[in-house]
Parts: sequence; structure tokens; C-alpha cells
Amino acid sequence: MYIFLCCFYISFSSCAFFSGGYHAPTYSRCFILTNAIFVFVYLLSEVIRWYKPLLIPFAILSCISIFLLSPIRSTKHPLSERLYAQNKKTARIIVSIDFLLFLILYITGMPTRYLATWALSLSAVAIMMVITLFKKNSTRRESV
Repeated sequence: MYIFLCCFYISFSSCAFFSGGYHAPTYSRCFILTNAIFVFVYLLSEVIRWYKPLLIPFAILSCISIFLLSPIRSTKHPLSERLYAQNKKTARIIVSIDFLLFLILYITGMPTRYLATWALSLSAVAIMMVITLFKKNSTRRESV
């Protein structure tokens, strides 16, 4: 279980912090949401581990999404232009390192269930970013 936690928190937390995305209204909701995502990723990784060839596309699509969309601007946590540029650079470096680590672990034969956790954690970050973009766009359309 500790290896699952390490895979999740290294890939999820490192990317989510600088790439932005959904922000829960309170710290306790953020804590609950993060742990719910972990449980979902853990359970899904137990299923998807039997489909190892899917892990590379999951990781690639997720990393490309994070790389291109980072950081998501939030009205709840506004960033100055300087901090926005810095977070963009940092998020791109982190997601590149995450993907490189994933590939190294994949090639060196890390057990598939841990690789699945890594890839699905990156997917969770990308999904949270896309959800935030859709919410932001739907809010704009409603106000027009």
C-alpha cells in the first residue's frame, strides 16, 4: 500500500500543485477529494493493470494535456503574470520529469499495478484541469 501512496502522491501532487485545476472551497473538502481520488485511482489501477498496453497512451495523453494547459487560471487563487509564467515553466518541467520517470519504471519492469497508479494519477490531474476549463467556459456562456 505504501508504494501505491508514493506513486500517487509523487505523480498527482507534484503536478496538481503547479498546474492548477479544480480548487475545493475548503481545506477539508480538498483533503476528502484528494483521498477520494486516491481510492478511485487505487481501485481502477487494480482493474487496468491487466491491460498494460493502455498505460502508455494514458500517460502520454495526460502529460500532453497537463503540459499544454498548465497552469489553469483560477478566480479563487489568482496568480500574478510573473507567478503564472513561473508556474507554467515549473509545471512543464515536473510533468516532463514525471513522464520520464514513468517510462524508466515501465522499461525497467516495475509491477504493472504501480505503473497503473502512476498513469491514472496523471490522468486525474488532467481530468481535474479539463473539468475546471469546462466549468469556466460554461460560466462565461451563462453570463453572456
